[in-house]
Amino acid sequence: MWKHVIVIVMLFGLSGCDRKQPSPTSQPTPNTASGLSYEQRIVIDANTNHFAAIAKEYQWLETNYPGYQRLDQSLLHMDGHFIDLLTIKTSSQKDVKIYFDVTALFPVPSEKDSVKSTETE
Repeated sequence: MWKHVIVIVMLFGLSGCDRKQPSPTSQPTPNTASGLSYEQRIVIDANTNHFAAIAKEYQWLETNYPGYQRLDQSLLHMDGHFIDLLTIKTSSQKDVKIYFDVTALFPVPSEKDSVKSTETE
């Protein structure tokens, strides 16, 4: 329970971080999206919120790894992408890392949203 709360807090906290738009060439191709590496990450679409994204991740895991056990979860920033990395134990007792790209959940701030600080004397 607390891990879910921590992840949600981390997701909301990082939503204001300044980041560059990821390059289109770094997107995985749909037919290789096994989630077993950064290059084969599962992309969570932009038409969802943070809570629905977590539900989609767990649904994907249950579909692809029935009976899995979640061991660890962390949010990473790699090559301009936000990656939710889940480590699971499969029903055959194998530890597996699954990469989910949640970049779409973090809006890119525009220049008009940037706050310029000025010093006054």
